[in-house]
Amino acid sequence: MFNKSLSVWLAGWMIVASVAPYAQAKNDPRGAHASRVKAAIQRLGTGESARLKVELYDDTKLAGFIVEIGTDQFVLHDAKTGKSTEIA
Repeated sequence: MFNKSLSVWLAGWMIVASVAPYAQAKNDPRGAHASRVKAAIQRLGTGESARLKVELYDDTKLAGFIVEIGTDQFVLHDAKTGKSTEIA
């Protein structure tokens, strides 16, 4: 009886462990959105021709061109104000 219960319990945990990463990815829309944005930023490149408008999750709106692209952030320069903003 104990062996059968243990087997069922272990099988259940194996199923949960194999499904958990997929469920977590679906529940994290910001992570999926961030990877799409990161790919789009990489395609744009840097320089004055790489202009874009950005609306952040805190409803801050920024516009300008990309000066620098890092692994986890990029720098947006606003030509009107002369201010550079690092965006994660």
